[in-house]
Amino acid sequence: MQEQMFTITLTEMLEKRKKSMYALSMDTRIPYSTLLRMEQKRSEQRSIDLSVLSRICTALSCTPNDLLKHVPDEEDELVRTLMAAQKKPKGRPKKGAK
Repeated sequence: MQEQMFTITLTEMLEKRKKSMYALSMDTRIPYSTLLRMEQKRSEQRSIDLSVLSRICTALSCTPNDLLKHVPDEEDELVRTLMAAQKKPKGRPKKGAK
């Protein structure tokens, strides 16, 4: 199984805010099972509905950056390498440059 490029850090944010997952569920009207699945499959989650993410961020007074940790994988490293190889200087070459 390939490692995912994002890990959900909902539990850590709940601990910082001293809030339970149940209280978050009640405050946001997000089903408890949805929040539990997000936490149990924190590195396997394929997608997050933006309205769910928005409600969580509002309830916890945080940003998506606080809830998602980016973990570069092999594909990310390949893209980074390809982009670095394609970088060319902008503009016209200077006189005398070859």
